[in-house]
Amino acid sequence: MIPNNIDKEKIITYAKGLLKDKEIMFMYFGGSIAFGIYEQEYSDIDVNVFVNGLKGFIHTEMDGIDYFIYGDDKYLSRQDMTSDLPLYNKIFIDDALSLDETLIYLNPVFDKEFKEFKNIKLEDRLKTFLEKNLQYYEYYYNETARPSKKMYHLFRWRGIIENYILTKKLTLEIADSWKEKMFSYKHNWNSESGVKLHKELKEVIGYIKKYKEALIK
Repeated sequence: MIPNNIDKEKIITYAKGLLKDKEIMFMYFGGSIAFGIYEQEYSDIDVNVFVNGLKGFIHTEMDGIDYFIYGDDKYLSRQDMTSDLPLYNKIFIDDALSLDETLIYLNPVFDKEFKEFKNIKLEDRLKTFLEKNLQYYEYYYNETARPSKKMYHLFRWRGIIENYILTKKLTLEIADSWKEKMFSYKHNWNSESGVKLHKELKEVIGYIKKYKEALIK
């Protein structure tokens, strides 16, 4: 799943140098790599770093890679949706669903903490998670407004929900039909075809909202 053009050792070296007076617990790829939709031409590279001895949250960038750095007071609350982190940091916690394939580094001293993090089930807080996503994307969405590339995640989650209903397993897998819409929007959001797809998002948002309301948790 990790693209061949990405140097994991370079990422580890940079993160350790940046946090040299702290202990990195574990690191993994987020974003498009975690979601299995990375394309070198269209995708950013995101790395999640969880640090012992640090409080709060830091975002920094180096050589085209975004580092999202969470202190030991945030690493669990990010996943269980109880943190006071910005909304943007809460709506991509499904990146942990592919953690087995995207792990960059694990300090064996923190194996217990890593397993605790990994074992937090998104299914147990899916309603809250979808509420946060709707809150974020509805803020930006307007049927007649200029499309925004970030909105392709709505097509992604429409596909995830459909697959979850069919299989009873929450994964990042989506049907080819939704994958096609997602990539088409991501590639063409600022063209005429993107504008047409953008109008479809009203129905997608409505579907996600209706599904969310039917959830117990």
